[in-house]
Amino acid sequence: MSEIAGRLSWQLMSRIVQKKMSLPEPMTRNIVAQRDLETRMPDGTVLLADLYRPGSFSGSLPTLLVRSPYGRRGMLSLYARPFAERGYQVLLQSVRGTDGSGGEFEPLRHERADGLATIDWVIEQPWFDGNLVLGGPSYMGFAQWAVADKVPAQVKAILPTTTSSNVIDAFHRPEGMLAENLLNWTSLRFTSTVVSHLMSEVGFMRRLRRVLEEGPVVDSDSRMVGQAWPFFQEVVQHHSDDSYWTTVDVDHRETITKTAVPASIIAGWYDLFLPHTLRDYRALVDAGQQPRLTVGPWTHIDNGLRGAAIREGTQWALALARGEEVAEQDPVRVFVVGSDQWRSFTSWPPPEAITDRWYLHPEGALDRSPAAPSAPDRYRYDPADPTPSVGMSKLAAQKVGPRDNLELENRSDVLTFTSGPMAHDYEVIGDITAEIWLRSSRPSTDLFVRICDVDSDGRSINVCDGITVVETTEAEAAEPAKVIVHVWPTAHCFRAGHRLRIQISSGAHPVYARNPGSIGERLTGTTLHVADQEIFHDPEHESVVLLPTSPSRS
Repeated sequence: MSEIAGRLSWQLMSRIVQKKMSLPEPMTRNIVAQRDLETRMPDGTVLLADLYRPGSFSGSLPTLLVRSPYGRRGMLSLYARPFAERGYQVLLQSVRGTDGSGGEFEPLRHERADGLATIDWVIEQPWFDGNLVLGGPSYMGFAQWAVADKVPAQVKAILPTTTSSNVIDAFHRPEGMLAENLLNWTSLRFTSTVVSHLMSEVGFMRRLRRVLEEGPVVDSDSRMVGQAWPFFQEVVQHHSDDSYWTTVDVDHRETITKTAVPASIIAGWYDLFLPHTLRDYRALVDAGQQPRLTVGPWTHIDNGLRGAAIREGTQWALALARGEEVAEQDPVRVFVVGSDQWRSFTSWPPPEAITDRWYLHPEGALDRSPAAPSAPDRYRYDPADPTPSVGMSKLAAQKVGPRDNLELENRSDVLTFTSGPMAHDYEVIGDITAEIWLRSSRPSTDLFVRICDVDSDGRSINVCDGITVVETTEAEAAEPAKVIVHVWPTAHCFRAGHRLRIQISSGAHPVYARNPGSIGERLTGTTLHVADQEIFHDPEHESVVLLPTSPSRS
C-alpha cells in the first residue's frame, strides 16, 4: 500500500513540476513502468533498468535511454515521465554499482563500455522500434558523450545537458580546485537518495565550510563522510587537463570530435559546466558537425533547464527519431539576462561581436579610456579568513547564481571598479577576458575577477566570474605581472541607468579551495600565509577587461 501511495505522490509531483515548466499538453497521463529489467555486460555484470511507457498505446515508440548513478525512482521518475507522456518509451538504467546494478561504482570509468553494451542490448529487444535517443543532464549527459563517437545508426540524436565530455572539469581545473563541488558530490555518493541530500543542504553547507577550514583539502573526504574515497583522492591528485584521465577512459574531449549523431547541447549561464559545455559545442563545430546549442538563465539544478531539455527532446529529437522533417532555425539560442529575451545566432561566440576595453582607474573608477598615471590599489588576502564565495556556478540548489554582492564588496579584501550609469542598454554576449597587472607578496596566490550589474537601487548582482592561480619566482615577484583571467562567458544586458562593476579579489571560498600562499601546497598545506596584493592601473600597466558586444548594441 505504501509503495502505491509513493508512486501516486510522485505522479502528482510530476504534474506540478511539468506545470511549472510550461510544457505542452501530454498525449497521455497513463504511464506504466516495467521494473528491474536486466542487462548483462560483457564481463557478466548485470545492470538494472526501469522501462516507462504509455499504458494505453499499442503501437511502436522511439526509446529514450537515460543512464544514471542516482537511482531509478523518485526524483529520476520526474525526468522520465514527461518524455513517456509525450511520445517515448523511456529506459532508465542504473549504472554499474548503483541502485541494485551489479559491480562496483567507479565514477565515469565504465560508462563507455557499459553504455555501448546497453545500446546493443536495447536494439535486440522486441519492444524496440529501431529508433533510439540518448538523454539526461549532468552525469547522465557525460554518459552520452562517453559513447557518442561509437553509437550505431539506430541512435538518431543525443541531448547532453549541463555536462562536459570531461566531468573532472567540475571538480579540479588547472586554474583551481573546486573543493565545494567535489565534497558536495562525495557527500551525495554516501547519502541514501538525491532527495535526502537536497533536504539537508543548508546544514550540509555549513559543515562543508567548517571541514575545509579545519584542515587541508587532501583528507577532507574523511572528515566529511568518515572515510577516504578513491575517486576523491584521484581528483585531488589529477586536474582535468592531466593526461591521466585519458588513460582511464574518463576524458572524452578528443573522441567527441568524431561524433556524427545529431546533438542538441543545453546549458545554463549559472551552471558549473558552462565553459566546458561551450567548449564541447565548439569542438563539434570545428570538426564539421552542426550541433544545436541552447543556453538559458539556469543553474545546475533548475526546473527551467529540465523543461528546455524535455521540449528539445519531445520536439527536435522526437522528430528525428520518427524520420520527420525538422524546421530550420539558427542553431544557437541564448537567453539575454537583463533584457530577458531569447536571441538566435548562427554560431557561438556570435560572429559579429566586437570588443570593448574597460580600463581600471584609481579611486574605484571604470572607463573605456585608459587610466592616467596613478598609484596601485592594495588589499590583503588572509587564507585564515578567506574571501567567501557569493552566488557562483556550483553543484548546489540554494544560494547559487545571481546574488546581491554588497556585503562581499564591503570587505577589505575585495576591490571594486565601477562605471558611470549606462546612457542606453549595453549588451554583452560572448567570451570575456581580463588582463590585470598584479604584484603579490607571496609566490603563489589567486586572482578572482567578477563582473557585476549595479542597478538603480545600488544592488550589485554578479553576472559572471573567473579565477586563475599566479605563481612567481623570487626574482619575478619584484615586478608587477600581467595576469590573464578567462572570465566565464555570458549574455547580459546592462539596462540604461545601470552601472558595470568589476570586482577584484584573491578567492571565492569554499567553491574554490583557498590558496595558502606557497607553491604546491594548495591541497596539502596546513600553514597559511597572508598575501599583500597590489593592482596596477597606469599607462605602463593597463589593467583592462575585454567585453564582447555588437556594434548596434554598445
